[in-house]
Amino acid sequence: MLTEIECRDLGGPTNIYCSCACVHDGQSKLLIAVRSQLYCLSAVERLESSSSDMLPKMNVRWNLQSIQLYGIAPEAEIISVTCLPESISTSMNKGRTPVIALTSILGSEKTLHIYGSKNTREHGTVDLCTVFASHEECQTIRLDYFPTQLGHLTDSSPTFLVGGAIVDGNEVKGGNPVGSVHLYEYHPQQRIFVENKLEQEDEMMENLPSTPLSFDVKLIKSRRITAIGCQNGHTQLSVTDLSYQSQSILLDGPVPSVRIFETRTQKSFVSLDVPSQLGHNTVLSQLDTSVTAAVPLPLFSSGEELNLVVADATGRAIIFQDIAKELLKRPRVLPHSMDYDSITCIQLADVDFDGNYELLLGTYGQQVLVYREVDTDTVVVQNHLGDVRETREKEWKLCQRISLPAPVQSMVWTPLVRDGTNLLAVITVNAVHILQPELQKAKEKIIEVINIATELKELENKFQAINRRQEELKKQLE
Repeated sequence: MLTEIECRDLGGPTNIYCSCACVHDGQSKLLIAVRSQLYCLSAVERLESSSSDMLPKMNVRWNLQSIQLYGIAPEAEIISVTCLPESISTSMNKGRTPVIALTSILGSEKTLHIYGSKNTREHGTVDLCTVFASHEECQTIRLDYFPTQLGHLTDSSPTFLVGGAIVDGNEVKGGNPVGSVHLYEYHPQQRIFVENKLEQEDEMMENLPSTPLSFDVKLIKSRRITAIGCQNGHTQLSVTDLSYQSQSILLDGPVPSVRIFETRTQKSFVSLDVPSQLGHNTVLSQLDTSVTAAVPLPLFSSGEELNLVVADATGRAIIFQDIAKELLKRPRVLPHSMDYDSITCIQLADVDFDGNYELLLGTYGQQVLVYREVDTDTVVVQNHLGDVRETREKEWKLCQRISLPAPVQSMVWTPLVRDGTNLLAVITVNAVHILQPELQKAKEKIIEVINIATELKELENKFQAINRRQEELKKQLE
């Protein structure tokens, strides 16, 4: 399913919060922090004609660039890095640059740095190196806690969330520092981020019994779902709808990663939006030049149940099923997840292009484990009204195991190459590995989507012709 196509040495150790994807100048890029250094991995692409295949061949050269950072001393250590979604940064600075945050420590000094939010340039795309090197583009916020994961509240608001342990205060519970997740909101008039108090539905992220190592927040229709994993194994889930529900459990060890997900992807397996910067140099435009707009495909069902997958550092991954209704009452351990040392990270990716997520686990035992949900036995169920129906039980099965030369720290699933498909970037303790899905399946799915798009275009043309004919007949009758 996944094969390695590139590997680059990073020259130093990474951590589990060290990477993120960002979009700059129409291209997805990978940011990786190593000690006080930030690297940017990007693809330099060139399309070559191919007489033996319907699709042109993409020739890719990989560029790993060191980025100079304003405000980060050479002796400092970058703890975490993240980037706001492209839609938010576009609303903040008209897409001239991504908005990126990172945390660092130097002795007792702990800092949050935010780059790209000030929007000091009025015209044109700003070079990424210029953004990071300029004091005009950087906001520095001193922290009174030790930072962990960086994230954001939702995909529609300019906010950053920073997990942390209170290390400078005297508030202690059970001998451990109290943990909290801190909220920083954007003020457009001042063009700065300011720490604000969490809203009532997010108060569960405050006064935690231990340091929060991981969190995930999803806003789905009217539901707000929040999951948090802590250093002492405390795992907490809350669902805010018309009412508020919350449940917590204590696992055997630290919880380095939590992810809320639906089995089916929220998007089709390939985007038909061709970036304007690319013109006709993409695989999609080479296939059918009559396709000029995005074609939405009904691959996402809002009725899908929500699940939570939790990584326990003692060496297992647990899926809690149907969390919107059952909270943490339906756990299931992923098979063989205890066989390869501690689990360090979780990623969701549709690696076989069937519209369903696969679960990917990165382990300290130098493995990437790929799980797929499959049907098992047929069972008969009865609802509260007495109606009886047959349904298929589902379970997650290990379908691929990828061995790497070093422990896995993080994974990013993003379209580094602009051919319509995603790649998996796996960051180990000292290198980044690029893994590619099976392209033959990608080709088949792309061609299938193009055929659907072409048929829809033909139907649209016929419909417009019928409307024109009706208008002509109406004028004749008048």
